[in-house]
Amino acid sequence: MPLFKDADEAKKILGGFFIDLVERRKKDDPAISKPFDVLNGTKLTVVFDLRDPDLKIFIDCAAKPIEITFDDNKKPDATFIVDADIGHNFWIGRVNLAKALVKKDVVALGPVPKLLKILPTVRKFHPIYAKYLEDNGWDHLI
Repeated sequence: MPLFKDADEAKKILGGFFIDLVERRKKDDPAISKPFDVLNGTKLTVVFDLRDPDLKIFIDCAAKPIEITFDDNKKPDATFIVDADIGHNFWIGRVNLAKALVKKDVVALGPVPKLLKILPTVRKFHPIYAKYLEDNGWDHLI
């Protein structure tokens, strides 16, 4: 059974996490400012094309601050096609991206070497996602 009952819930939880990061960066939150700025510096546009439930989360790192939209039809630099549960488990820190790519649990389209290069920065958000879930009463997802 999927973790998210529908696209609205996935948008509220996963999408809400990215929106929360943007808002925290606007307030110069020291816990996220440095890794957030590294991502902003890549100027990449990335879409997480989630399945089960279906949802697209578009992250525009070229915008300052980073912009988060949903079901955007812009052409991204990179696309990750992944089940929503695997996406959640990645952000919580339970998925090894390299292994998931090899197993095709995650399909990446675009500059994969460039994306893997920023993976250490992205991993800094794993504990922040777990805390976000806890703070919002979604402990059952941790």
